[in-house]
Amino acid sequence: MVIKLAIQNIALTLLSDTDDWCEVELAIRDKVVRLGADQRDIVINRLISGLENEITDRFVGVINGLNVVGILSLFEEHGTIYAGDSGEHRILFFQDSSGALLENVALTMTDREHWLAQLREGMNERES
Repeated sequence: MVIKLAIQNIALTLLSDTDDWCEVELAIRDKVVRLGADQRDIVINRLISGLENEITDRFVGVINGLNVVGILSLFEEHGTIYAGDSGEHRILFFQDSSGALLENVALTMTDREHWLAQLREGMNERES
């Protein structure tokens, strides 16, 4: 199963196999970076939580001047996704295993709702 979350100049792709292992890739313009992998349900649930929940505390650091929380740390390639709020936008930050910032993207509430719908649909596909 494939879930592709795309906006602006990026696409976050979740590729699941029959053993429920989920690879996560980030396409940035012409380049694809493998962030890592984990169990499918963990990846989807953490992304849903990071997009839907209010960010009020549990900050793990500051990126580009924003307090951020960790959404997802992946095995194998050890990429990490963080989130912070800037006004009405949820900013997602994508880091590689060395902590280098690969890209960030600002999601409006409409964007977040669209991504959440795709993630829930992907979760429901497995359950049916």
